[in-house]
Amino acid sequence: MELKNETEIIDGFKRESVKDYIGLWEIIRAVKDKSSNVEDLIPSSLRIIQLMLDNGFRAGFPDKSGTNFEELSDQSPSLILSRIESEWIKLRREPNVGEIIWFDLKAP
Repeated sequence: MELKNETEIIDGFKRESVKDYIGLWEIIRAVKDKSSNVEDLIPSSLRIIQLMLDNGFRAGFPDKSGTNFEELSDQSPSLILSRIESEWIKLRREPNVGEIIWFDLKAP
C-alpha cells in the first residue's frame, strides 16, 4: 500500500521534532489517519519509518530526564526496521506510548 500523503506525514514529524521526540505510536496514528486498511498497518508504518530514516531521523530512546536522546549504536535502516517489526509482532498488538522505539531528527 502506498500512502498518498507520505511527504505530508514526514514534514509533520520534522516540524514536531523541533520540540519533541517522535514515538512509534505517533507514526501508527498518522498511518491510521491516512488509511483504513488495518492489515497494512505494520508495512505502512515501516514505510514511513524508512522515509524518516532517509530524511535524517535517528532511532533510539530519550534518557530518563527526557532531555537527551540516546541513539541506537547501529543506525542501519534494515536493522532498525527488522527490530521494530520483530518486537511489534511479539507484542501481538499495537505498540503503546513509549514502546519499542523513538525517533529524533539529527540537526544538519
